Parts: sequence; structure tokens; C-alpha cells
Amino acid sequence: MQQPHQPFNEFTAIHRALQLLPDRTALHLANSMAVRYANILGVPAGRTVEVFANRGTSGIDGCTSTAIGAALAQPSRPVVLLTGDVAFFYDRNAFWHNYPTPICA
Repeated sequence: MQQPHQPFNEFTAIHRALQLLPDRTALHLANSMAVRYANILGVPAGRTVEVFANRGTSGIDGCTSTAIGAALAQPSRPVVLLTGDVAFFYDRNAFWHNYPTPICA
């Protein structure tokens, strides 16, 4: 990650996302590669980040719904979901609800 011309790929994207997390973030990780990448790279030292992951029958059940629920329950706290295509498509209906979406300040 320290190379000056590091090629952009999913590994570098996760690295950059973790570097940009603000303090007090609730970081939700979909299962499989998101968890593995975050585990390898780690959260930057000195940041207060709480990490969440849930395990469903196939490893992808409800990851997006859990993150949406956390965002609705704590609207003043940053919530970040790192997910992949399969986990996202499996649970994309989490965004289809009638609850007001919190406005972050």
C-alpha cells in the first residue's frame, strides 16, 4: 500500500475507505472478502471505530439491513457498510422502507 503508483483495485479501495473513516464510526462489514480485507488492513491507529459483522446461513443474510437499522437507530453517528456485489444484491430491499432517512450534520 506504500508504493507510489499502487494500482487501483478492491484491496486499495478498502484500504482508502478505512483510512477515511471518521471517529465514532459504526463500521459494518458484509461477510467474506470485506471482513478479510478489513482484518488484514485494520482500522487506522488512534481512531474510535466500532466494527460489526453478522453471519447468516450463507454468510450474506441481512448485512445491509443491519447497517440500515444501525443508521436509523443512531442518526447522529456515522455508519459505513463495506459490502460486495452478492451481499448487496441479496439484501438490497433494506433500502426500501417507509422510515425517514436521517440527515447527517
